[in-house]
Amino acid sequence: MSLRIVGVCGSLRKESYNRKLLKLILVKLATLGAGAEEVSIGDIPLYNGDIEEKGIPKAVQTFKEELKSADGLVFVTPEYNWSIPGVFKNAIDWASRPSSDIPKIFHGQVVLQAGSSDGARATVRAQQHLLSVCQTLKLIVLPQQILIANENEAFDNQGNLARESDLKQLEKVAEKFIEMIRKLK
Repeated sequence: MSLRIVGVCGSLRKESYNRKLLKLILVKLATLGAGAEEVSIGDIPLYNGDIEEKGIPKAVQTFKEELKSADGLVFVTPEYNWSIPGVFKNAIDWASRPSSDIPKIFHGQVVLQAGSSDGARATVRAQQHLLSVCQTLKLIVLPQQILIANENEAFDNQGNLARESDLKQLEKVAEKFIEMIRKLK
């Protein structure tokens, strides 16, 4: 069975370390037999019930359709002020809103969480907040995470992981993620 994995990056920066990490995870998942692609949150407007009443914006509709069609989700996020970035939470909030054409996006989806930071804590607090959001939405969160500390040392000039320990962590967690999805499908 071919799997479709969708990745979402909580950073809007084109060359952020978290986006580089997401790309590496998606490449690894592809080597494990899954179709893997990133979906952007950059065009999603701030959530506003008045906008929602007038109709779901096209960027939100596309985002929801991408998530709904996935067998698994990869959420990669930096840590801003000890939590997840507002743009990332906003995208999740929009996607969690049921609509007549797509009633529930997240219920039962399998999620791999990951993040990188310039500090030694490697987005641990952001991951805790993201886990709380995921549990509220009834997502099935892989217990293992990919956490990259001291990102400016962790990535080489080509955007690959420079430390063997980080590379092994990524490979091991990606394999567990695919195993969990196959087990639950």
